[in-house]
Amino acid sequence: TGTILEKQHGALYAQWLVYDSPVFVCLIALLTANILASALVRLPFQKRLAGFYIIHLGILTLLAGAGGSNLWGYEGEMELVPNQTADTITSKNPALFVYFLESNDDDVIQLELPLPKKIYGLKASTSNFLRVGDAQINITDFIPFANPHNIEQTELPAADAPHVMSAHILVSRVVDNSVIKDNWLTNAHPAHIALSDTEMCVVVLGNLEHELPFEVILNKFEMGVDPSTSEPTSYTSFITVRDDVNTEDTIISMNHPLKKEGLRFYQSSFFELDDGQYGSVLSVNFDPGRTTKYTGSSLIVAGGLMHIFLRRRKK
Repeated sequence: TGTILEKQHGALYAQWLVYDSPVFVCLIALLTANILASALVRLPFQKRLAGFYIIHLGILTLLAGAGGSNLWGYEGEMELVPNQTADTITSKNPALFVYFLESNDDDVIQLELPLPKKIYGLKASTSNFLRVGDAQINITDFIPFANPHNIEQTELPAADAPHVMSAHILVSRVVDNSVIKDNWLTNAHPAHIALSDTEMCVVVLGNLEHELPFEVILNKFEMGVDPSTSEPTSYTSFITVRDDVNTEDTIISMNHPLKKEGLRFYQSSFFELDDGQYGSVLSVNFDPGRTTKYTGSSLIVAGGLMHIFLRRRKK
């Protein structure tokens, strides 16, 4: 199911609807328990089953690494404009942003509320509301992929419909719980709300940003083109990475990512600016479980080889 959805609607859609769903998580938990039990019932240790034990240890290690990646890792994008400094990543994790302004104050207060990426049909609770002046904004429902033509009735878009992120908000006064606003909004259509005669706010659905401990500057972007079709075949970004101590010039291409501070930057795409120059789009990945997953995979291979060797030796 996940593979079919990914092919039809993209990887992020399959991630939300299948791989991050409670059902899939329960299946992985049952698989983990089954693998652990199948190894424990063969104790005490038997030399002829050494490969079997290592294979199962490898699978459990691999699953642990995948769990760590899912819980603490994140993915995002970084857009680079030539000769401009960038130090933030736009992640794929959704959030509700509120920009609050009082008429007697020129400062705009920005509030943000991260939205769970694994839960559909949120219910109002202390974990999903924001206090804004004398009002409270509750998120009563959140649909990461919705049909923009029928948001209130469906969580799944039609096959040919664009995906929009949608949330239902309930804005009320704290004093008497009277309703100020009760409607749906999408990431393409923010809500402008007058909280009182002197207070207003703008509510926006978007994605969380992560600030980097260093700056990235795009010096030049090159695009390779197939002479016969004039289609792009390769992208290369010539960048400068600068922190408080060092400044380093490097290259990011489609097969040559940048690794820094636990992050990996991959060349993903490009965009054209009004002046004819090209900007670069980098895909950014933070995966704390990567080493654990590599270790698990190595154990599976080693255990398989050992199992084959011991079986042949027995014969």
